[in-house]
Amino acid sequence: MAISSDRKSICSSGWDSVIRQWSLNPTAEKGPLLGHTKTVSSLAYSFDGRFIASGSYDSCVKLWNTTTGKLEKTFAGHNGKVNSVAFAPKADGLVLSAGSDHRVILWDVSSGNLRNEFLCQGPATSVAVQRANRDLLMVFGDSIGNIDIAKLIKNAY
Repeated sequence: MAISSDRKSICSSGWDSVIRQWSLNPTAEKGPLLGHTKTVSSLAYSFDGRFIASGSYDSCVKLWNTTTGKLEKTFAGHNGKVNSVAFAPKADGLVLSAGSDHRVILWDVSSGNLRNEFLCQGPATSVAVQRANRDLLMVFGDSIGNIDIAKLIKNAY
């Protein structure tokens, strides 16, 4: 599950590969987001609430428009399950994904291209990112207990 930064919407997913958006005032389903073929394992809202990123066991990250429910982009590049997704804060234009293929990938939202990637010793299970002045601080973990921290300099991504 994920909650939008304005706290007016949530989204949920599960084993059925369907993502559901919910408006909280009043509580009502906005309609399903259909497109993944396997379990949806992770969801994240963009900072401005315009997009939802979803990671799935179908090896893809998908970007959804929260207003229209339309699939905007599919980021294909993992060779296994996508375990975690996160948006970079504010207007950085990046989605990050952690996969069972031992990779954490930085995706450019506007182009859909892979911008950078990091390798983990074990399958990557989680990723988080936060702004640190002009740079981004990224933290990711793997299934064998390692935690890595990377400072992304603006020009490097």
